[in-house]
Amino acid sequence: MYFQFKFSNLLGTIYRKGDIIFSKDGYSVYVPVGNKITQYDLRNDRASTLPVEVGGNFTSLALSPNGLILIGATDLGHLHMISVMRRRLLYTKACRGHIRAVSFSPDGKYLAVAHSSTVHMYRCHGMERQVFNPFETEKVCPAATSDVTCLSWSFDSRLLVFGSKDSVTRVVPVKLMDIGRQVVELSSGSYPIRGVHFINNSYGIYVITKSGNILRYKCNLNPDELHEKVLKSREDERKRLKEMLQAEHCEDYETWKKEHPVENTWLDFHCDYRRSIVTLLHLEAPQAGSAPDTTSAALLALSNDDENKTARRATAGVTATCYHGLSKLLVVACDTGDFAVMDTSDDCSVLHSLNVSSQVISSVALNLTADWLALGVADAGQLLVWELRSETYKLKQQGHRKSMSVVAYSPDGSRLASGGEDCMVKLWCTTSSFCFVTFSEHTAPITGIAFTQSGAAVLSSSEDGTVRAFDLTRYRNFKTLTSPRATQFTCLAVDSSGELVAAGGKDSHQIYIWSLKLGSLLEVLSGHKGPVTSVCFSAVTGSSFLASTALDGSLKLWDSINTSSARETIDLHSDGVCVQLRPDGEQVCVSTMDGQLNMFNTNTAAHEGCIEGRRDLGLARKDHDKITAEKTQLAKYFRVFCYSSDGLQLIAGGESKFVCVYSAAQQLLLKKFRITKNRTFDGALGVYDRFSTAYNGINLRTVERRPDRSEVTADRGIKLPGVAKGDKSLRAFRAEVLVTGLAFAPTGRSFVVCCTEGLLIYSQDTDWLFDPVSLDVDNTPTAVRRKLQRQEWGMALMMAIKLNISSIKQEVLESIPVDAMNVVLTGLAPLYVEGLLLYLAQGLESTRHVGLYARWTRQVLYLHGRSLKPRAPQLMSAINALQRALNYHHTSLSKLCAANEYTLSYLRQQGAVLEHRSRQNACKQEEKPPNSVSDETEEPMDEDPSEEEGSESLSEDDQLLSEFESDSSSEIAEIVE
Repeated sequence: MYFQFKFSNLLGTIYRKGDIIFSKDGYSVYVPVGNKITQYDLRNDRASTLPVEVGGNFTSLALSPNGLILIGATDLGHLHMISVMRRRLLYTKACRGHIRAVSFSPDGKYLAVAHSSTVHMYRCHGMERQVFNPFETEKVCPAATSDVTCLSWSFDSRLLVFGSKDSVTRVVPVKLMDIGRQVVELSSGSYPIRGVHFINNSYGIYVITKSGNILRYKCNLNPDELHEKVLKSREDERKRLKEMLQAEHCEDYETWKKEHPVENTWLDFHCDYRRSIVTLLHLEAPQAGSAPDTTSAALLALSNDDENKTARRATAGVTATCYHGLSKLLVVACDTGDFAVMDTSDDCSVLHSLNVSSQVISSVALNLTADWLALGVADAGQLLVWELRSETYKLKQQGHRKSMSVVAYSPDGSRLASGGEDCMVKLWCTTSSFCFVTFSEHTAPITGIAFTQSGAAVLSSSEDGTVRAFDLTRYRNFKTLTSPRATQFTCLAVDSSGELVAAGGKDSHQIYIWSLKLGSLLEVLSGHKGPVTSVCFSAVTGSSFLASTALDGSLKLWDSINTSSARETIDLHSDGVCVQLRPDGEQVCVSTMDGQLNMFNTNTAAHEGCIEGRRDLGLARKDHDKITAEKTQLAKYFRVFCYSSDGLQLIAGGESKFVCVYSAAQQLLLKKFRITKNRTFDGALGVYDRFSTAYNGINLRTVERRPDRSEVTADRGIKLPGVAKGDKSLRAFRAEVLVTGLAFAPTGRSFVVCCTEGLLIYSQDTDWLFDPVSLDVDNTPTAVRRKLQRQEWGMALMMAIKLNISSIKQEVLESIPVDAMNVVLTGLAPLYVEGLLLYLAQGLESTRHVGLYARWTRQVLYLHGRSLKPRAPQLMSAINALQRALNYHHTSLSKLCAANEYTLSYLRQQGAVLEHRSRQNACKQEEKPPNSVSDETEEPMDEDPSEEEGSESLSEDDQLLSEFESDSSSEIAEIVE
């Protein structure tokens, strides 16, 4: 079954760097996360990562006008064409130089790519199958003297404008126009260009420089006056010239030219049109001091009394811009975390001016309706979506600022807890992929994390010498566990009851055991002679069995309650790194530094097997390695590993780009998962990169990149050599491919890998794989539907389970009447009962018919519970998935019922008030004497007809409300309970 696992999602990392873009409908935003792209659905509050992985980090994104093609440019100079509908990589094109900007033309026919100092225009053929190369070079724009930073298209896709670091803005037509010079160069001072945008329905341009100046260039040329030049062949020109000379009765062109010195302009221009100096567009530079045309983005109504912050903002630099043509909104973001939204139709007035972070804002984007503004902060890994109308955050997500070290699944599999070197503990929802709470009480890197068995609390250990317990109901730190002697904790474990908490010390070489309920230290286990690296409790209910390993080459088995001494001590061939107990508690496995996984029996301490996994980690050579990859492989070992939910397989990973799956019984390698293809990580290549070596033998990757003058600001100068995180003696640092944590979901259908990329989730998706059971020729979807039409429910259900297609099983289950459910399930064979239970566990999470699927689940377990009990270990994944789905629906429905309870109480109070008023009106009418016959013709002066109508309407409302309460009071009470 492990061959059916595939990459499902990426958590933990929200945003790295690059452009953020919105989808065509404006309800989704595409965010580059390293060498992957994550799509955030803002309407349904869900996030999913595209199953597309490339060799470099994405820096620029562009979406076609029809929303079907996504172009991603990497820092390695490659263009990747991705199908949004199929979520597949279609084509890859290699370009020269670093790609800084990519943009589709509004009509979708052209693609502009800015790499280094040149801009290439490609004709896009779309999804045509007969075209081998979807990128056909249409034009190469004149090269700038420095790197191109930004570009933009006109509304009619006829002109392209791009800015560069040389402070020059260039306007270039796509086709040859019937004018003179084909390139217009506009100088914008001495600062690099950060943004260029065409004004809507005109050829005017907004130019934003790094210093914060916004320049507006007006264009006197109407779009109707710009025509393409019609080129004629040489034979046509010769024929036309001959006819002209015959009409003038002249034999030679030179003679005619001397006689007509003025009329030969059209001929000379056509023969030498590339050297013409006629201006393409009549652009007028802005006047000095004019408020509508020149604005300082660094001083845009940033009102603050703090002088230091005001002075810092005065020297701020623009980092990203965005312009919305329909609403005429211009967004300018600065490197101080400030951004301003301006209305260009009203004298560039500032609508919003806010500060979202203390870091540099890397990218900004507006959606189709200009309601949502997306901002990305690369240094903090933060993504924000600001709603302009309500002035609130639609989305606010932030990942770990540094690498993640530990990860754990909740007991129901609906949550993930991660801890990193940034001293933070984050909780992630596996359904929506969002981080919903962050705990920042720790002051040192997190070393261990675990959930209690009930899932009501999560515990974390840190190098700050504390173990903290966080309540998942009120989201607060309710217990802090410490040791008598200050020590750094390296690992953490919680027993099956959630009462005992164990943590290993780094410098004290001891294991501390606390009571979570009392918050007191119960026992200190001594015996290890080196730093404790891993501890693990048995998962058997009521067991206090504990296993530990340390850097002293020993494995110790403890009975943490009855005695303080080790029950068994097993000597290993090398230092122990990680220890895990099988779910049944009968076997313990330990990873050692010699690259082996040794398995022992917990009762007899007998050696039951050994896995030699050093060769399975693969070859890799780092930038600073002086030896070959084969020699480096001899020193590799598994840092982390875990058992599957059924205990039959082992998943292990370490200092490698591979995660290995082994059979625990046969000690055989079943599958290897490659966690990354990103070549920018250190150790991702298995061979030595000769292209990164200089002529003197120095590896160019080890040379630190020094920023140029345009990238240096007043408060962010050039950093000193060796200040990057990592080895302080190195001048350059690249992140290393490393697996730091592994966890298997209780449902058995997914597992998570904590690595340099983030939290990679691999899961089983039955929709992408056709896996039939006992299939024959006559079993087809058409045959299943034919059985449904004949109302042969039992046969249709068995045939659907044989096909094992989710859509067919859903159609059959929802077509069977509720009255026939018991009859169908009674005659169902045990082989099909297991398949039905697995589908119910999967479909209950996403279906809208919660009551129907819950009733199917209840009847299956009621009628076939005895036959399924002997196979409970094999069905634990399905049972856990059912529990997870039911808990999810119970939580959501309980919130809805609680809200409806207050609504119904409000309606009852209003009904009581209306009833009281109606009774008062009735009493007043009874006390009033009846009118005499003689007064019937006279109109009463003290009565108002509107009041009578109001009283009648109130009485009708009271009657309807009382009827509603009498009919549905009992039903509402049952629902609320």
